[in-house]
Amino acid sequence: MASFLVAYQKTAKREGKYTFTEGDRGGETYKGLARNRQPSWPGWALIDAAKLKPGFPENLEADTVLQRFVQEFYRGLWHLFDLDSISCQMLADEIFDTSVNMGPSRAAIFLQESMNVLNNGGTRWPDIHEDGHIGPETLSVMRRLGEYEEFVAKMFICLRGSHYKKIMKNDPTQEQFALSWLRRLSITFTE
Repeated sequence: MASFLVAYQKTAKREGKYTFTEGDRGGETYKGLARNRQPSWPGWALIDAAKLKPGFPENLEADTVLQRFVQEFYRGLWHLFDLDSISCQMLADEIFDTSVNMGPSRAAIFLQESMNVLNNGGTRWPDIHEDGHIGPETLSVMRRLGEYEEFVAKMFICLRGSHYKKIMKNDPTQEQFALSWLRRLSITFTE
């Protein structure tokens, strides 16, 4: 079965540490948690307190409570998609990382679209609503993918890359993030 810790370690490496980059729509960010998108996350109070101490932002890494808050937040995203129930680590990694990078609704849409285009006209599994909601219908089909999990992962990656392109085409100021975004796309395919 897919492993949360494997996915978490990959995403944490991609997210890095504390950043506050001009032009980043998420604003102030810590390990992928954007203040503009998660303003009520309890870690922000600890980060604000750490700003007043010497050694900021490096001092954040030693705060065990803050690190626990980060991992708890991410574990919630993992469980939202019930990623323990699938065997393809690549698919779990992509769904999880997209949830962190673009939000769970966008990850759900990519998953739903991927499953719908690979269901062979409904003969492998039924079409599902592409509504961005992680409900029983989406989870039921996801758990039935079996040997098709890797193909769904590949289609998911295609949709994700296309979405990054669309963001940059619509707002060229976002091109500064192109290489970072493309590094997030998994390229570990098997024959």
